[in-house]
Amino acid sequence: MRCRQCGSDIEFGPFREKSLSRCHQFAVLAIVLGLISFGLYVLGVEIWPWWIAGAGLFVLSQALLKWHDSRWVICRQCGDAYSLWGCSDH
Repeated sequence: MRCRQCGSDIEFGPFREKSLSRCHQFAVLAIVLGLISFGLYVLGVEIWPWWIAGAGLFVLSQALLKWHDSRWVICRQCGDAYSLWGCSDH
């Protein structure tokens, strides 16, 4: 990949592997919370399925944020840093 500022090679940030790992962990936890919520709903429990489903959605949002963190790239030549979606760091 090439830098959009200077055209030299860019590379992913040093935290890419850790962010992807955390993304997978959060996604698994969100799935587990969703399954628990569905199970409690089927069993007829009154309020807990909604609380657990809300917690699952929050955890899913954290997984998406960690995935987005893993998309940041850095140009060693000019120092520009941005996500692959084009959000500039400065």
